[in-house]
Amino acid sequence: MEAFSKAQPAAQILDFNVVRIAPLTIRVIFVGPYFEPKIIDAAALESLLPKEKNGRILMDENTTGVMYKFDYEFIFAPSSFRTKLLKFLTSIEERIEIENPWFYTFEAGEEWFVTKPTKVTAAIYDARKVEEWLMENISELGGQPENGYTIIIADLRDLPSATYNEISAFLKARTFGITPPQVKAHYYKVNYVDFDRGYRLRYREFAIGWGGSSRFWFIDLSAGPTFVSMWYDLPIQVVMEDQSINPFTSNGAMWLTEYLADYIWEFIYNLAAPDFVYDPPWSMRFTIKISVIDCRSEIERAAVPIEGTVNSTLIEEAIRELLPLSEVDVEVAFLNISGLPELNALIQKYSGVLKSWIHEYLFLSPTNLPYVDAQPIYEYIKGNLNLFTPRIVRNESEYVIPIVAFAFSQDKHFMFKYKWLIAGVNPETRMIWGFSFREFALIGLSHRDFLYGDYVEPKQEGKGFGFSQAIIHEIGHMLGLSHPHTYGDLGDFVCSAMSYFSYEYGFSVFDKDALARMHADKLLIKAYKEVSKAKSELSLKLDPEGVSAIENLIINEFNGLLAKIDDEYSRMNYVEAWRMALNAYDMARKILEKTESLPSIPREILRELEEKDLEIKLLNERCLELEAKYETLLSELSLSRGLIIALSIIVVSLTIVTLLLRRRAAPMPK
Repeated sequence: MEAFSKAQPAAQILDFNVVRIAPLTIRVIFVGPYFEPKIIDAAALESLLPKEKNGRILMDENTTGVMYKFDYEFIFAPSSFRTKLLKFLTSIEERIEIENPWFYTFEAGEEWFVTKPTKVTAAIYDARKVEEWLMENISELGGQPENGYTIIIADLRDLPSATYNEISAFLKARTFGITPPQVKAHYYKVNYVDFDRGYRLRYREFAIGWGGSSRFWFIDLSAGPTFVSMWYDLPIQVVMEDQSINPFTSNGAMWLTEYLADYIWEFIYNLAAPDFVYDPPWSMRFTIKISVIDCRSEIERAAVPIEGTVNSTLIEEAIRELLPLSEVDVEVAFLNISGLPELNALIQKYSGVLKSWIHEYLFLSPTNLPYVDAQPIYEYIKGNLNLFTPRIVRNESEYVIPIVAFAFSQDKHFMFKYKWLIAGVNPETRMIWGFSFREFALIGLSHRDFLYGDYVEPKQEGKGFGFSQAIIHEIGHMLGLSHPHTYGDLGDFVCSAMSYFSYEYGFSVFDKDALARMHADKLLIKAYKEVSKAKSELSLKLDPEGVSAIENLIINEFNGLLAKIDDEYSRMNYVEAWRMALNAYDMARKILEKTESLPSIPREILRELEEKDLEIKLLNERCLELEAKYETLLSELSLSRGLIIALSIIVVSLTIVTLLLRRRAAPMPK
């Protein structure tokens, strides 16, 4: 049986099962030529959106104990706001000719075709500046909700935007192998540099939305197309023309309403109320134990010293921001694979080169890739984790997170596969750098990654990638965070280390909110359970004064603290609610300890009472049975009396009739 407690002062606990209800307001601001009430029916739109959502732990296939209840607010920006926004964007616009991975053509490879990005004429806007401008001007549209998040959905096709004719002409040209026509489009850019090795990341000019520095996110449906989502998120003006959508008809208006609902769904599930990959652990102290194992040649080690590929300070700062109520310590140990002969032999045994014509045919990219099968390495490390992290503690006092990172020679990486398909997701290297398991995180970069700038055009000589960002990403998973693209690719346009598109060394407000909110909820649920158990035991205690003192403590102090926590929670001060929830949990434990310390009814008497209770229960059941039989007999008796009377009446009636008939039949006297 489940009980429900709102994120407001009140909690009902039955059978020690608690579900906290977390109300959230989702404010949706529409900015666009067809985004107006006479086209977008707000009631119809809301009916397409989730009214509630159970928080989930994905790897456990379990719920978090928290249910989100959504309240929607729809705001249609006036045309004056759209004009003002367009003017700002024009003022920061950059026009460039740039290679765009979405606009690829085919180029003959050794055995098959490979893809090659072509250049487009792009109008580029600084995503962070746009986010900042929107936050500064959002007060014109009602500001931010007190307890929730804002999404701005825009159609800014007045900017240089891809058209249906341009996209269709390009795709036809690519299919038939002719020179594609020039295409124009607009995008939002973010600039990233790897802090370990100085590489400036490519292809980060092609976002079509952004957010995460505050409780806000925007999406420009007219921007793109973007390689992050090749087909699902084509520009709105392209798909509307392709499908002949007229928004001024009933069918067209409904099409547009359903279209917008899908983007709001993704925002809610990816960012506003995300699920967790693992159950978020809580401890007063987190110790990150990083073991970096150098598997490279002597020449490679001399070219790029391994010590310069990890920055423990960056990692520690990122995790401290995510866990502000815990102490965080990061320890890095550098090991040489020669000192681990058994592991070295295993790596050699399960190394190979992926050469797959089918992969090349399907994905149009070269596959002459050296690899190490990740599964046997994972199994070995899991069974020998003490070699890298001798002391693994996981409790409320300390929680140790082991990270095992490999620096492979040349261009070798870990291979993760599903059936025969090889997974590859990194926008630059097309490889997977790491994976988080329950026990530890496994990461693998190559020497080529350390010098990746030497292999791109234009060259960035001596620059490359290091381990720090990948380590922060995997720690985020081990602390519970999931990818922001779990329920749709566009969630990756957010300033979070959990994104594949961005390359942040920190976490978004959505990440921080989700984790702080979850820890507050978990502590409160545990506190509710402790106090509920104490209440159930108080009736068995023999110390009236002690029982009264505990009852007053629950009513006056514990419930009062819960009310204050829920007030902070409802105003989205999640870290403060988390801090206070720690106190509530501590108080709840003490209440239970005090309750258990009170003298109880002796076991012998309790056993006798239980036996008497059982006797009374059986007697009650017997009594009910007898009552039922008595009622049945009365009913039968009543029926029998009725039948006797009826038969008597019938007999008397027949007798009278017979007498009358006899009299009529008798001869009349003369």
